[in-house]
Amino acid sequence: MNAVPHLGAATALDLGVRVLALALIHNAAQIIASRADFEPGGALDARLVRLRAANALDRTYRRIVGRTVPPARLALPTAAVQIAGALVLLPFPRMWPVLLVLWLAEVVNQPLLRPGLDGGDEMLRVVTVVMFLRALTGEAVAQQAAAAFLAFLLCLAYAVSGLSKGQSIMWWSGSGLRGVLSTQYFGVTAVGRLLDRGTRLAQVLAWTTLLGESLFFVCVLAGPRATLVGLAWAFGFHLACGVVMGLDGFTLPFAASFPCAIWASGWLAAHLPGEVRLLAGAVLVCAVVAWLAHWRSAELVRHPSSAR
Repeated sequence: MNAVPHLGAATALDLGVRVLALALIHNAAQIIASRADFEPGGALDARLVRLRAANALDRTYRRIVGRTVPPARLALPTAAVQIAGALVLLPFPRMWPVLLVLWLAEVVNQPLLRPGLDGGDEMLRVVTVVMFLRALTGEAVAQQAAAAFLAFLLCLAYAVSGLSKGQSIMWWSGSGLRGVLSTQYFGVTAVGRLLDRGTRLAQVLAWTTLLGESLFFVCVLAGPRATLVGLAWAFGFHLACGVVMGLDGFTLPFAASFPCAIWASGWLAAHLPGEVRLLAGAVLVCAVVAWLAHWRSAELVRHPSSAR
């Protein structure tokens, strides 16, 4: 029996907005904690940040305000706006004007906090836009469409990440994970030494990450209980990356879509026979396994020493 307490699309989105609010508070807290870096000579001095290659966001800023990046003096006020708006969303998750203001504040602040976008930033912005759009109407079909989109986006993000890792022999052998966790920037000395002593452990962790991301969608197809297990794994994975590697900017933006994945799994279980879901899952799993097997074989031909 895969039944869990029913979670409606609107309720799932409301929960997601509250997690999103926590993510925005976290981002704003990072900016406030790093305020000294915005000063002249700091690591995030605008004169240094603008030396990076211009992207579409830079060109937009240049057209609007005539600068490559917004002035650093905007950092703390917009961080304060983020915190205030996020606190409003916790009890009132459907206030679309607040969501719009928070999205604008994030667009202004992100180039100051990090020179480039990463997956956590992109997820945060997409989720904010979707939550804003669904808050414009109370129609049930709009709520379901928004929840379905975020659930699909979550599965797609994990699948793309996992399948891209499968194209590298460094993930199949575990050497990439050992190397990253041994660096000063992303690593922890004790963890790096542990993986250096046990190469098999590094390979197991690498394969677990690769396969867990590539096949996450299976949990959603299997039903709500399986989805809860998959989401527990995903949250633990993000939490571990945040603690060990300092990649804490991924945890909450991705978790904001977790309630939608639970809703989607319940909707699929209610509207599609188990045989259909089993067949769809089997076809997709075969496609993923074929992709990974192809790239692993190709990489082993190029790097035969990694076959051991």
